[in-house]
Amino acid sequence: MLQSGNVPPHQLSTTGVEDEGLERLAGARTGGRPRILFVINSLTGGGAERVFSTVLRNSPAELAGIDAHVALLDLDPPAFSLPDGVTQHQLDCRHQLGRSIWSVAQTARRLQPDLIVSFLTRANVAAALAGRVAGCPVIISERNDTTAQLGHGRFPALARSIVRLGYRQADEVIAVSAGVGEAMRLEYGIAPNRVRVINNPVDLHAIAAAAAAEPALEVSADDVVMLARLEPQKNLPVAIEAFASSGWPGRLLILGEGPLRAELRGLGDRLGLGSRLVMPGYVANPHAVLARGALFMLASRHEGFCNSLVEAMAAGVAVLASDCRFSPAEILEVETPPRTGEVVAGNGGLLVPVDDVAAMASGLRMLEDPALRARLAAAGRQRVQDFAVARQVARYWDAFREVADRNRGAHAASGRLGSQLGSVP
Repeated sequence: MLQSGNVPPHQLSTTGVEDEGLERLAGARTGGRPRILFVINSLTGGGAERVFSTVLRNSPAELAGIDAHVALLDLDPPAFSLPDGVTQHQLDCRHQLGRSIWSVAQTARRLQPDLIVSFLTRANVAAALAGRVAGCPVIISERNDTTAQLGHGRFPALARSIVRLGYRQADEVIAVSAGVGEAMRLEYGIAPNRVRVINNPVDLHAIAAAAAAEPALEVSADDVVMLARLEPQKNLPVAIEAFASSGWPGRLLILGEGPLRAELRGLGDRLGLGSRLVMPGYVANPHAVLARGALFMLASRHEGFCNSLVEAMAAGVAVLASDCRFSPAEILEVETPPRTGEVVAGNGGLLVPVDDVAAMASGLRMLEDPALRARLAAAGRQRVQDFAVARQVARYWDAFREVADRNRGAHAASGRLGSQLGSVP
């Protein structure tokens, strides 16, 4: 089950100046440089995986001063790479929670890290319990509306109970938005002083470069663009109905793939959109399409932190978004939520209630005004500077140092829990 060391230890980076602050991570446990074990389900092409990779790839000075390890729970093919100087441990947990807890606990026992940091729900539960086995502090990172996600499984109440138990073992929870942080407090009983909000880092330079490239499909300045997997969470029927009723002169381009393709195509045909509804599937460079369209539209039911919304603003277009849990209002800095039928202007775009076809159609009609779109786009480009990679990555490392300092010596007795997890398959 456990296949470790895909990157041999002798390939660890030893160059660069050590970060003096990281020396406070209690390196006495490992007898040398401080050791951090990062845990994530896999490096497939999801938003959390991209953020995880972005944080590590943009931390050369910090990684040069520590002994960094990454445990990948599953054998899924990677879409993102790890930087040099990181030892990779490929586990085979087969997408199962019990195997994940056992494998991460065994890895932590062997490595004796000074800190464990995890991303994604299953990895978070496994890491939090493994930290008690290894007797070291744990930071988990919550990326989405966990309650909404767990509501679709076979046993949602049991799943929420397991997550609640695991999350309460963590020393700190990094929430991707203030809304997610509030849900951690209210729905999972995490103490407020153990929740820290760090928004996703957005590579503004990479987006600008991608936006300047030639698009892979035809797009005009009259086209409305959406980036969305074709699944229920993205609420695409509402967007299609609003577009059809708005009288918008151009086309609706939905970039993404998913199980609802046939249903959405049928809806567009029934509404008379025909070729004005374009669903090209996955597009490798959506930013080139976004930058040449009229605006970006989001109709989601829930989001942890809406990367596509921020990326559209970074690409230089106005946005029209639903006021879903959790992040659109936070990103657009709208303090008072829109009421039914209402459209509220924010810092970079317009916000409408969730599931409100009439309000979304009104927003589209308002955004037919090129001057309004230009004003919102300019405000959006300024707003996204708050999510720049360097700023957000620095906040992650601040959290790592502070938690390790705060918990030095506090977990010495927690290794006794190891025998209690020994029977997990």
